[in-house]
Amino acid sequence: MPNTEQIRPKFLPGGILSPNHQVGYFVNINNGIDAIDLNDGSVLWTTDLSSYPLLATNKWLVVQKKLPPHWNTWCAFKIATLALDNGSLIFQSATIFFPPWVIVPFYPPRYWGETNLKFQLRATTNRLFLDWQAQDYYRGGAAPPEGIDALYAQRKDRGTVRIDLNSGVVKRLPPEDPITDTSVEESLPSGCWIAGQKIVDLVRDEIDGQKGLQLRIRDRYGEQNIEKIIEIGKGETLHYIVTLDQCYIFVCPDICDVEQPWWIFAAETGELLTTVNYDASYKSIGIRSIAIFNSKIYYLVDQRINHLTHQSVLKVKDLNSGKLCWEYLVEPPKTQPPNPC
Repeated sequence: MPNTEQIRPKFLPGGILSPNHQVGYFVNINNGIDAIDLNDGSVLWTTDLSSYPLLATNKWLVVQKKLPPHWNTWCAFKIATLALDNGSLIFQSATIFFPPWVIVPFYPPRYWGETNLKFQLRATTNRLFLDWQAQDYYRGGAAPPEGIDALYAQRKDRGTVRIDLNSGVVKRLPPEDPITDTSVEESLPSGCWIAGQKIVDLVRDEIDGQKGLQLRIRDRYGEQNIEKIIEIGKGETLHYIVTLDQCYIFVCPDICDVEQPWWIFAAETGELLTTVNYDASYKSIGIRSIAIFNSKIYYLVDQRINHLTHQSVLKVKDLNSGKLCWEYLVEPPKTQPPNPC
């Protein structure tokens, strides 16, 4: 199947972007989904279906539908599609089950690190493909007994699930089936990622006798030798965030200094694009994820409700002026489990 026929998600912090970049779909504080006009932050429609947005096309919104509580629902979920104009349910698949040791992520997570499953979604006109991989790990607070780590390490699996949008049939593609995505997975140096036509990575190193941050750029299709090293900044507490599409890098020279701005670099070239002020009112918890679309910066920050509970706020700023455009309360409060004794 040619790559040009495939539809892949475009991510916003806490949500999914529409193909025309005008609407965002986010989990609201009631575990439903809100469709938000990205120009002014107004709510276009709301659904109370307990789900999480995964992919938007010109026809429908694909969501992960949470199952009612049951003994085995931690390792299963359904895929559903919603109408773009009002959020009504169009279609839902048969239940997709994973190995019994897999813990399906409850979106949004109740606390960090609760899942051992990762998956990506892609679509054609009539089919969805869910590519997944899982690796188990020990979750106890105390040091594990001898041999437990090795036992958990053996629990790993991966595969592809195909969902037919006409019949709702779910089919697991066996390893011997042809891979539906004809793209070749590139072998990248550790810690690197692809930005446009380049392979880039960020390295902490000594710069003129001080701790600093370097951006190292390689050619994607050549011999992958380092062709350019750019000094991003110096300082003991340099903090950085890479946008969800991995095209931009936000760097702050000192996260504890209220007066310091974020420097925004293009990952592919290392060019300094602009600066914006860091939102100090939330700095006790910090920015969780960030994206740039249509000359706006979208970022998710966690506001502390009490010592165990956080609330997420989506904030949108103009990229050129740094002015706050609008903000929106997203996701139910997340409770951090107490530290193990």
